[in-house]
Amino acid sequence: MVSNCVVIRSSRILLIILTFILISMLFFCSINSLKLTTSKIVSALEHNGIELFADTSHKFPSVTSRTLNNVTPNLFQLDEHQLISIYIYSSQKEAQSGLKQHNLSTILPSKKHSVFQVNNSLVFYIGNDLENEKKIGQAMDSLLKKE
Repeated sequence: MVSNCVVIRSSRILLIILTFILISMLFFCSINSLKLTTSKIVSALEHNGIELFADTSHKFPSVTSRTLNNVTPNLFQLDEHQLISIYIYSSQKEAQSGLKQHNLSTILPSKKHSVFQVNNSLVFYIGNDLENEKKIGQAMDSLLKKE
């Protein structure tokens, strides 16, 4: 009778350990799936009607082209007056640190800009087109829903 109790107790402990390992694996797999990439963001923007061109001119203000929290953005133009900067970080916490650095260093921006922070990304939009700003917001929201 005593040996049966020991076996049952050992089985329960083993079951608890295996359950913990399985839950941990599921949790860490889901964290990795939450990471966004520039291509995922560009795809979402294009799906929402934003046509992007790689910015090679670098004629836009430094408010969206500077390095934030050790990350340099990928720059895209919508036209000669509108720009999108995409920063991809290793984690959401790093993206939040980049946003905090931006907020602390931007006292009077030279151009109106909007900031979207989703998961491990920061997206800046410079431009005065409210329709495009709305589309960008919808694209970023759609990335949250997919995750």
